[in-house]
Amino acid sequence: MSSEILKTIPEAQLEVELNALVHIIVRNRERLNEILNRYGVAKPEDIKAGIASGELKAHPAFEDYLSALAYQIDTKDMLERLEGKMEELREST
Repeated sequence: MSSEILKTIPEAQLEVELNALVHIIVRNRERLNEILNRYGVAKPEDIKAGIASGELKAHPAFEDYLSALAYQIDTKDMLERLEGKMEELREST
């Protein structure tokens, strides 16, 4: 759908934004889970703890920890944005 058409139909623009946010959230969660599963942990901080205890080698675990943390933070941000967009949708109906 053309961006000009979307500008004339606010609900359509909102739907596109919602879909994009959901896509990002799902992708981030998949990538986060891939990293966590690689180390058999539940959260990024567990990777950092494994490095600190010597259980995990710093490389590549620290890079994976940083990536997992970034996915976790980005997902939280995207969920907050999604909630805002959902509120916009509720108000428009």
